[in-house]
Amino acid sequence: RSREAQRAWKARVQATASHRRAELDARLRRPRQPLDFYAAFGVLRSALLRVAPEPVVIAEGANTMDMCRLALAHDRPLSKLDAGAWGTMGVGLPYAIAAALRQPQRLVVAIEGDSALGFSLAELETAARFKLGNLLVLVMNNGGIYVRLRFDRVQNPKQHSRWRYASVSR
Repeated sequence: RSREAQRAWKARVQATASHRRAELDARLRRPRQPLDFYAAFGVLRSALLRVAPEPVVIAEGANTMDMCRLALAHDRPLSKLDAGAWGTMGVGLPYAIAAALRQPQRLVVAIEGDSALGFSLAELETAARFKLGNLLVLVMNNGGIYVRLRFDRVQNPKQHSRWRYASVSR
């Protein structure tokens, strides 16, 4: 490609990114009753921007991790950790505990998706045992994998009551 074509392509990408950032910012600022996923992240972003020194943010869970990457800016190295490209679940709380122990002067915020939390829920006991006063754990309830089960329960209560949970768990 010519340099001019590369510059034009880069300008289009930057314009698209700027437009999408503005759209996301508008969604994050829009008040909702009841609070939805975007509005919750808007409130969280606003609160975290007022914390000094900048908190360490750990995110886990597909939607939660993606929203943290988009909505929560960070300026310092090692201020935002997540499961990475492969989305390994169960690392959020252990990362948060390690960060809280390593940097006791900073607030550590573990933002867990509702399903992701199940992979390391027992680590809450570890955090409590170490009395980590600088650790805040938030659970984002976006319905997760259980939304269909709840829908079926509401729509078909008689059918739901006949389910045999023991056989489902085998």
